[in-house]
Amino acid sequence: MFAPTLFPRPGRALLLFSALAGAVGLALATRGGAQAEGSNAVVSPLDSLRWKEVGRGLSIARLDGIPTAPGRPFAAAMRLKDGAWMAPHSHVNEIRLVVVSGRLLLDFGPKFDAERAVRLSAGGYARIPAGSRHTVAADGGTVFVIQGVGSMATTFERTAAETKESWR
Repeated sequence: MFAPTLFPRPGRALLLFSALAGAVGLALATRGGAQAEGSNAVVSPLDSLRWKEVGRGLSIARLDGIPTAPGRPFAAAMRLKDGAWMAPHSHVNEIRLVVVSGRLLLDFGPKFDAERAVRLSAGGYARIPAGSRHTVAADGGTVFVIQGVGSMATTFERTAAETKESWR
């Protein structure tokens, strides 16, 4: 079991965040679903999504919209491998998420604590206010959908020295 280390070396946070943001942008540039003929409806079956690996243990698939487009709604599916986690971070805009499969640990503390974390299984929902520091981790392979309004910017609040390989 392993976890993505978003900042593997001190001083590399900005560079890696820029690379991650670019990878997310590319991953989300191609939608993995279909637009219904004669309609503005977007349909994205889970088994037809085009996943893009953007970090160790983290993959993203675009469902609708583009997260970097200011004032425009977006939705994306995220997949975390068992034991993977995203270091404490916050977003400039509110994010809503729904767990599709697996179990997601969601913690709002200053330092990730698996005992304190809320465990969300399939169907679980969370609304994360803008600026709210949080950590997500997978207990088993986990897929969840996030949606919000762009421009989505993420600020990670931990450095390599503070980020463990695994939340376990």
